Amino acid sequence: MQTVMGSTMAAPLREWVCWTLLALASARLLLPDVTLSAEQLLTLGWRTALPLAACLLLYKALVIYSVPMNHVMGPHSLGPVRDESTKNLWNRQRATKNHVNQVRQRQKNARMPPPYPNAWFMAMESRDLRPGEVRPLDILGYHLVIFRTKAGEARILDGICPHLGADLAMGVVKGEDIECPFHKWAFNGLTGEVECVPYSKQNKGSLQHFAVDAWPVFEANGAIHVWHHAEGEPPSWHPPIHPHIASGRYKFCGRSEHTVFAHIQDLPENGADNAHLAVLHGKIFTDGNDLEERLRWRWIRHNWTATWEAHPEQKHRFTTRISTSFTVLNMFHDLYHNDVVVEQVGPGLVYIEFNAPFGSGVVQQMVTPVGDLCQRVVHTIYWDRSYGLGPLIAKFTFLAEVTQFERDVRMWNSKDHLPLPALVREDATILKYRRWFSQFYSENSRRPLRPVDSLEL
Repeated sequence: MQTVMGSTMAAPLREWVCWTLLALASARLLLPDVTLSAEQLLTLGWRTALPLAACLLLYKALVIYSVPMNHVMGPHSLGPVRDESTKNLWNRQRATKNHVNQVRQRQKNARMPPPYPNAWFMAMESRDLRPGEVRPLDILGYHLVIFRTKAGEARILDGICPHLGADLAMGVVKGEDIECPFHKWAFNGLTGEVECVPYSKQNKGSLQHFAVDAWPVFEANGAIHVWHHAEGEPPSWHPPIHPHIASGRYKFCGRSEHTVFAHIQDLPENGADNAHLAVLHGKIFTDGNDLEERLRWRWIRHNWTATWEAHPEQKHRFTTRISTSFTVLNMFHDLYHNDVVVEQVGPGLVYIEFNAPFGSGVVQQMVTPVGDLCQRVVHTIYWDRSYGLGPLIAKFTFLAEVTQFERDVRMWNSKDHLPLPALVREDATILKYRRWFSQFYSENSRRPLRPVDSLEL
């Protein structure tokens, strides 16, 4: 994180130097017959470069204010604690791969829970799928195809054509159907039934046993969600539609994307693990996403208190209420008090509501299993449009949230999943959480087939 910030600060300086040199060269070319001293030429260059630099800085400020943030961390970025040997990108990537594989090897004989719970998971962000587009989708241990019909509806089917095994993700959208690229078999996007075999005289009814599985889809809050159930049962609940996102009151201000090499059950467990807040998140977010506490930031600390409670009626939900504040110089306590409500909806959806003195908004966290021990985590932030400085406040809040999350990622990428952890009385909420999570497994939820597969980066 510090390297990224350092390069961000250095970029405008480099550009300003380039503009200065360009201004000097332009002044000399525009005045070829005028003899100027070195001092006059330097003064002319400065006077020309300063307005250009001001315009550049104004442009940068407008970009920061108006363009949504896009923070993507590759799988090599949040492995072991960085040291001199991992400053190089290749060494860091190799160290992460070796480290994760060591964790997987340790879990070779572990009693791992099923990797794919029964629930809704984010398949794709809505903005990434326009009408008529087709994309491959490899999640939940399946190869699927996702496409948007001409009418704008998102559809998800099994990705392999039952005829001769062609990849439907290479096909094209025909109205509400998807057409196989190999022999132009057409499959209904809603039911998966065969609509047409162009070279066959068989009637449609005789082709229905060739249908592919159609997956339930629900689109809300800028994301396309897919329903997975090991027993093939229909959805028993749906992701909530956030009223302020749906109405347009909240504006999209940014996103982040991370890869986590852990069991999906470990991620929401943080919401019930109150003790880790002071240890992992006590230092200020500007101190970086690693675990080292630097001397220059020890004068300010985060304070956390949290409560965990399962929903009494909607059994697929739980709520974590967090109160945060700052302590400065170990003298001034409870500064900038802020209350945050975290709603966990099923194993893979989290909604973090902010009601801060400088605005309100919501962060969505969407976890999707792409492998037995591999999760893709996407955060999106929406902020109240009525605040003039809303985009800046949203990005500041989002950067703090993402930095804190990345500390958790470092732990997840290094920890084992223990089916029978050693818990003290103060850890009672963790046991309650695990009982809550068990509802998302069923008889046919499969165990990890190869929990020690090597990681390819």
